[in-house]
Amino acid sequence: MTVIRDVTEKAQKYLETEDILLFIGSRQAGKTTILKQLQKILQKKGQPSHFINLEDPDYLKLLNVSPKNLFKIFSLDLRQNTFIFIDEVQYLENPSNFLKYFYDEYRGKIKLCVSGSSAFYIDEKFKDSLAGRKRMFYVFTFSFREYLRCKGEDDLSQKDFNSLSLSEREKISFFYQEYIIYGGYPRVVLAPLEEKVEILRDLAYSYV
Repeated sequence: MTVIRDVTEKAQKYLETEDILLFIGSRQAGKTTILKQLQKILQKKGQPSHFINLEDPDYLKLLNVSPKNLFKIFSLDLRQNTFIFIDEVQYLENPSNFLKYFYDEYRGKIKLCVSGSSAFYIDEKFKDSLAGRKRMFYVFTFSFREYLRCKGEDDLSQKDFNSLSLSEREKISFFYQEYIIYGGYPRVVLAPLEEKVEILRDLAYSYV
């Protein structure tokens, strides 16, 4: 089940600005999904967009050689504003210079929406050269309201939790206990009960 993230709705307001949209968060928090949700919104409007994941070593090598190699990867028509979604931008050798180059040279023609890890933003290779050029969004795991929507409880997710009926309190208590135990990582929330612990274990090991 695909749930439109709250961050997606906030970021949508800034798609028509010139700012670079930068999504920062931990692994598996849902950054890739947010980029794809935004791209889908643009596709419905007929606006040109492209998606690239820098975990692909071929793309990464090309863009590390020169930012201009983006034009070798995609055929871009600069007569209209084109949206470029870049996942895992922290893998670039100099991500801030890459982003700054496209903002300064192609502002109004190429709009960048990128994701990066939390560690990437505080890494020394990411400088303050993007000051005044970016709008940042911090991506966390599902909030409890997002979690409820994942469970198909859209109406309950919109309620004032201080004004619930007895039956609603009982229902929300059940969901909250599961949320507290397993957390809000999207992949964990969407997994069958018997797979949740294994996925959490894999996530924990990925930080070791």
